[in-house]
Amino acid sequence: MILTRISLRQWALFLKRNGGLIKLSSMIFIGLGFTFVGYRLIRSWPELSDYRFRFHPGYFLLSLLLYSVGLMAAVLCWGLILRRLGEEVSFRRNIKLYCYSNLAKNVPGKVWYALGRVYLYEREGVAKTVTAMAIALELGLFVLAGSLLAGLMLPFSSVDLTGRDYAFIALLLCAGAILMHPPIFNRFANFIVKRQKEDVDPIAVGFGDIVIWLLLNSAVLVIAGVALFCVMNAFYPTAAENLLTLIGAWALSAAAGNLIFWMPSGLGVNEGMLALVISSFAPFPIAVAAAIIWRAWGFFCEACWVLIATRL
Repeated sequence: MILTRISLRQWALFLKRNGGLIKLSSMIFIGLGFTFVGYRLIRSWPELSDYRFRFHPGYFLLSLLLYSVGLMAAVLCWGLILRRLGEEVSFRRNIKLYCYSNLAKNVPGKVWYALGRVYLYEREGVAKTVTAMAIALELGLFVLAGSLLAGLMLPFSSVDLTGRDYAFIALLLCAGAILMHPPIFNRFANFIVKRQKEDVDPIAVGFGDIVIWLLLNSAVLVIAGVALFCVMNAFYPTAAENLLTLIGAWALSAAAGNLIFWMPSGLGVNEGMLALVISSFAPFPIAVAAAIIWRAWGFFCEACWVLIATRL
């Protein structure tokens, strides 16, 4: 088959030549997501225009602290994945490269963030194939961790789940479980490795590795959910009983966003899902505002850590 002879370099060339098509498909999904959110927002605009926003900077500072803790957990997991794949990179260096490449997640097409990370680590002497497989593991782990957390949190939250909601969560969970099943992933990874002109050892990820990484990625999502809870309280009083709802909402949107990997960090998907779930305890216009503020705040936190990374 032709696909068996495609190298990472050829794949990068394909993405470059077909960048317009990738961007178009991304924009279609983004447009659908924001059209739905925009329609609901316009219908509820009188309610939003009457609301008097009151910002509490202390909650934003706490959210930034939580983001930083979650980032360190994500970098730790990333480093463990690289080590298991045979590449040793210092924690300090991983922070720098991880933060640099993270900003590209906001560019249409998550493939550009992936290619950026591959390029940065190649300059550190890490084989391109290893970085690509580590990225695949990271994406799959977030799909699995997010769907697991959503399935555990949302049924006990303020959200009234329907049969379709449970089916959607189950679909994400099955996708994540298949992607992260060691025999399946190892066969896929070694299939790719054998066709690259790089000196890379055979990949043999075990069930124990997946469990450890899954726990770390779950911790990252839980911490992010708590940070979202702080951001909500920064402008809208949110009861502690809604914490499970926010953790489950973020976990679900992260799972879906990472599964649809060609979109810019789940743009549109994340906002739409967050707004829908948050609207279970807050007016829909407030839910939309929360999703948009959370997106902007996340970008601000990423930019802050890029500035910090330049000093490492």
